[in-house]
Amino acid sequence: MLTPMEIKERAIETKVGETFQISFWEDRTLGYAWYPTYDSTAFDFIEDDYQRTIQTHTADSGKRVFGFLALKSGSYKIQFEKKIGWKFTVADRVIYQIQVKES
Repeated sequence: MLTPMEIKERAIETKVGETFQISFWEDRTLGYAWYPTYDSTAFDFIEDDYQRTIQTHTADSGKRVFGFLALKSGSYKIQFEKKIGWKFTVADRVIYQIQVKES
């Protein structure tokens, strides 16, 4: 029997005009990658960086950093899904509740 995936929620507070980063551990050896979904009227996607921390002949793992710029005040969600490139199913899901205040 399959069990439902646990959805993790986290919170971030920021101000209009400020940038913030969200990072995840990513194991590229297994083909996993994180993909964000967000309101493009509320945030500019300004950074997608991969910092390799483990590299051998058989492994490639590291930290994936996503950067955003807050454009307008309000309460928003940024959803991240971890998927294997050749599959359509989601292996993990994390939702960030972003509270953006006026600067």
